[in-house]
Amino acid sequence: MSNPPESPVDVDALVADIQHRAATRVAEGVYADATLRVPLEVPHQPTVALRPELLRSAKRGVGPAITRLKWTVARMLIHFLNDLVAQVNAALSSISARIDVEASARADLERRVRALEDHADGGGTNGR
Repeated sequence: MSNPPESPVDVDALVADIQHRAATRVAEGVYADATLRVPLEVPHQPTVALRPELLRSAKRGVGPAITRLKWTVARMLIHFLNDLVAQVNAALSSISARIDVEASARADLERRVRALEDHADGGGTNGR
């Protein structure tokens, strides 16, 4: 009964350090407070797929018969299911693309607002 090896990185301490640094930079005006409330998204392409391994039954005695029945039903529905999966994947891709467009537009608008704020605060005088 060996214990899993300890992580070489103290994740809690790392998160606390990052939060402290971010709070310090917000106080200094480096980061806008609203920027830190935007959730971090891990980029990925969402997909749905059929999982044929779920068709297998491990029930004692009747497992092989259940597995054959599931495979038979799946074969009868495969074209319908593949079309359904394709539709869902297309919808997910479309939504993902829309989110990307909205995020890009939001970033552009935030840059424009910062530029206008800098100009209003005297930052647009070119040092004169």
